[in-house]
Amino acid sequence: MYPLGTLKVAWIEKDPEYMSSDMFGPNDLKKAVAFGEEVGDYFIMQLISQTKDRYRWKVLPYGNYNLYKRGMKLRKKFNSIFNNDESGFDDDIKLINDSDEKKTQMVRLVDVFFIGPLLIYASTFKALPSYLRVALLLIGIATIVYNGNNYLKNK
Repeated sequence: MYPLGTLKVAWIEKDPEYMSSDMFGPNDLKKAVAFGEEVGDYFIMQLISQTKDRYRWKVLPYGNYNLYKRGMKLRKKFNSIFNNDESGFDDDIKLINDSDEKKTQMVRLVDVFFIGPLLIYASTFKALPSYLRVALLLIGIATIVYNGNNYLKNK
């Protein structure tokens, strides 16, 4: 059991399949931030409650805090797409259900404006190996070009 307020610095290792963390006392925020800056690709959490072996952490606004928040928002959008739940979309983005041709065109637009840019964005993560970053970049560009061209041909 850790005292409430304990700080946890978590970071992604060189192999992105692994993550490590280190604990700091509730009053050691400066040390935790300095350590996080040293290890890179980090964020800091603060223990706010615990019951038996269950811990609840608050993500603090340090390190990759904004990246973490964006990732969670993207996760919600992916869930809404794959569960056919439109609640994650703005009113002007609707799934078209009336014909296969319109569905195909909508998928192309999603590829051009969401999937391709997402792949390109993912290619900027320094924690990924270089070959994977290059592959993601090329696939993202190819997705945008291919589907954009097909959308315009079938418009």
